Amino acid sequence: MSLDLRWGVPLGETGACDVAPSAGDLGIDDARVIAPGDPARSVLIARIEDSGAAKMPPVGVNTLDAEGLALITAWVEGLTGCE
Repeated sequence: MSLDLRWGVPLGETGACDVAPSAGDLGIDDARVIAPGDPARSVLIARIEDSGAAKMPPVGVNTLDAEGLALITAWVEGLTGCE
């Protein structure tokens, strides 16, 4: 399944929620692109935190946006499913 991250697409239809990553799990056990309620299993969070080849976004960023990371982490923590 491909990712569809357009604004109006429900989370459960994005191909990102509770879905195993297709581009590597970054060493995370039972990794998911977005693991509802579990930022530690969410590759999205790991890629934002990464400063190496796996970082997201891959270009144009030299420093971590701590406030943005905290916001996305809180969002993932607050998810109870992919509805």
